[in-house]
Amino acid sequence: MENFKHLDTIERIHEQIDSLDKEINSLKSLAMPQIGKDALTQVRRELENEGNKLKTNLYELAKKVVSLQMEYDERLTRQVSTDRSAANLKKNMETLQKQFRDEQENTQQLRIQIHELNEQKEQLNQLSLQQQKEQEKQLNAANIKHKQLQEKNNKLENSLKEKETQMATCESTISSLQHTLEKQKKTKIVNFLMGILLGAAILSFIWFIPPQPVEPTIASTSTIDKQTDSYGYTEEQASSIDNTIYTGQTKDGLPHGIGTKKNTDGQGDKFVGSFKDGAFYYGVRTFENGKIYTGPYINNQANGVGSYQFGDGSRYIGEFKDNAMNGYGIYIDEKGNKTMGEFKNNNFIKGNSYEN
Repeated sequence: MENFKHLDTIERIHEQIDSLDKEINSLKSLAMPQIGKDALTQVRRELENEGNKLKTNLYELAKKVVSLQMEYDERLTRQVSTDRSAANLKKNMETLQKQFRDEQENTQQLRIQIHELNEQKEQLNQLSLQQQKEQEKQLNAANIKHKQLQEKNNKLENSLKEKETQMATCESTISSLQHTLEKQKKTKIVNFLMGILLGAAILSFIWFIPPQPVEPTIASTSTIDKQTDSYGYTEEQASSIDNTIYTGQTKDGLPHGIGTKKNTDGQGDKFVGSFKDGAFYYGVRTFENGKIYTGPYINNQANGVGSYQFGDGSRYIGEFKDNAMNGYGIYIDEKGNKTMGEFKNNNFIKGNSYEN
C-alpha cells in the first residue's frame, strides 16, 4: 500500500511541473515592461530552481519507488514463501496430528494389552501359587512315602540279613545233620551186625538148654493201648507217586525232619532241608534249569522271606507267596545293579533302582 501512495505523490508532482511549465510559457508570451520581465525572469528562475528541486526529489522518489518496489517484490516473495511454508507447516501439522491420533490409538491399544497382560500375569501367578502348593503337597507326600518305603526297606534289609543268617545257620545245621545222618547210618549198620551176632549167640544158647515146664499164667483182663508216633530214619526210600527217592528222618513213614529228596534218575529237582508231615518245610531246592530257591515252604510252595537265584547269576531276596515273588524285595542282576521295591507275580511294580 505504501508503494501505491508514493506513485500517487509522483504523479501529482509531475502534474505540478507540467502546470508550472505551462505558466512559464504563458508568461513568455506576454509583453511586459523590463521590470516585469526581470521579475518574471526572477520568478522563472525560482520556478526552474523549484522544478530542478522537484526533479531531484522526483528522481530520489523514483529511486525510492524502485527500492520500495524491490522491497515489495522481496516481501511478496517472502510472503509467498511464507505462505508455502505455512501450507507445508499446516500439512505437516495435520500429518503430525494424524500421527498423534494414531499414536494415541496405539497407546490406548497398548494400555488395553498391558491391562490384559497384567490380568494374565495375575492369573498365572495365582495358578503358579496353586501349582506350587500342589507340588509341595505332592513332594511332601512323596517324601513321606519315600521315608515309609525307606523304613520298610530298612526293615526288609534287616529281616533279609536275619533270614540270611538263619539260612546260613540252617545250611550249617543241615550239613551237620547230614554228617550226623552218615554217622547214624554207619552206626545202624554196625548195630545191625551186632544184632545178628547177638541173635545167633542167643539161639545157640537156647539150643543147648533143655526145655523147662512152663506154668500157665492168667493174663490181665484189662489192657492199656498206647498210641505213639513212630519216628525213624530211612535211606533211599523210593516213592512211586512222584518218582523220587528220600533219605532222612521220618514220622509215621513220611519225611519229617532233616532229609534229602531227589528224582529217581538222579537228575532234575533236589531238595535238602527240613520236612514236615511229608512236605517241604525249609531248605534249599535246586531245579533242573540250575535255579536255586532257599527259604520256607507252605504246602510245598515257596511262602515267606527267601532267596531265588536265576540261571544267569542274578538273584532275588525278599518276600514270596504261592511260589512267586510277591511283596517287598531286592532284585540284583548279573552286573550287580539293584532294584528295590514292591513285586507282584514275579513283576516289579514300584520302587527305586540303583546302579552298581
